[in-house]
Amino acid sequence: LAMTCWGADKFTAYPSDDISFGGLSFTVKGLKFRGTVKIKLAWNDTYTVEFWKKRKGAMEIVHARTEIYAMDLAEVIDQYVEQKEVA
Repeated sequence: LAMTCWGADKFTAYPSDDISFGGLSFTVKGLKFRGTVKIKLAWNDTYTVEFWKKRKGAMEIVHARTEIYAMDLAEVIDQYVEQKEVA
């Protein structure tokens, strides 16, 4: 349900590599953040969430969180996309 509030679209899956089991990216159009969210599943069963924006024609990370448990994933994304709280 939260993803619809973020205006999430353009979903892309990523294959596993040396540092993760793979991941997912999507664009959001939230109240406080508009850009791309990338989620990667680490080998220790936690997630890394990166928030990307296009600046001067290039994509760059503007915020990232690591070691996030599955049960906290939606809340962490929502705090940044809708409330811009960085903990």
